[in-house]
Amino acid sequence: MTAFITVLAASSIMSAPLMQTSADTVPPHEIPGAAVTDCDCRSVTLSWQDFPKGVYITAEDENGTVLHFSADDSESFTASGLAPDNDYNFRLYPLGTPFGRYMSVSAHTAEYKNTKDVSLDTPVWDQLSGNTAYYGCGPTCMGMILYSEKGISLTKDDILRAAYDSGNWYNVYQNFSNAWTSYAGATLEYVAGYASLYGCEGNYDLLSGISDEQIIEKINMLLDDGHRIIIGHRKKESGAHHYAVICGKSVSDGRSVFSVIDPYGGVKYQWSETDLLDRLNAVDMTNDFTRQVRGIVWLS
Repeated sequence: MTAFITVLAASSIMSAPLMQTSADTVPPHEIPGAAVTDCDCRSVTLSWQDFPKGVYITAEDENGTVLHFSADDSESFTASGLAPDNDYNFRLYPLGTPFGRYMSVSAHTAEYKNTKDVSLDTPVWDQLSGNTAYYGCGPTCMGMILYSEKGISLTKDDILRAAYDSGNWYNVYQNFSNAWTSYAGATLEYVAGYASLYGCEGNYDLLSGISDEQIIEKINMLLDDGHRIIIGHRKKESGAHHYAVICGKSVSDGRSVFSVIDPYGGVKYQWSETDLLDRLNAVDMTNDFTRQVRGIVWLS
């Protein structure tokens, strides 16, 4: 038997045409259609098409922080709670499907300008009065904003009893004979938690790791959005750690003067930005309890 072997020259193999490729500048799973239709210092409005079952949205800012949103069966959504003067990259995924398909769009939020006067109608409650002998500044402040913002019909005595029944102390004089040295009372977390007793959500921020300017900006922005704010601070007059309610501001040359309700006696004051920061920064941060008092509480 004779074997036949065919030998191909190397030159004939190399002469076959090569496929030419170019860099893919578009992500392979991205689909077109997302657009920015409006933008301010704290929100971006997006629009899109062809996602009929709703959209899951991520927003990554220039610092790598990612926020998450979801939109119902619609073709637009406003992502709120954003930081002013910040770059955001939005990705929009169809709900109920793998994250293989997405649309993306970028936006830059505007710089925040504090030019708005705010006056939020708020009852002035006195923690020392009422039908009960107990008193506490934290629950009294929460009662004021629940009554004002959520329309919940309750009295100072109602929320004090509810706070007591929930297991959170609020009368340092009743519970601790050495109250002035033990710093016993309610932390910001506890004060925010009083809202849940009435089916509401309380938020709190210890305001750590941010500048004085950022603190003032955050308080101004919350007031602009219609939120009354409980502020944990240290009183200049007595040195006591205390809670009060910020219920408004007036602005002159971009600087705010804050309207503040002090529940101790039911008194209304005006604080400058310097006053507010001095009271916050006077809090004893060396004590495990009092360093959890410094900050703010507001309702969702």
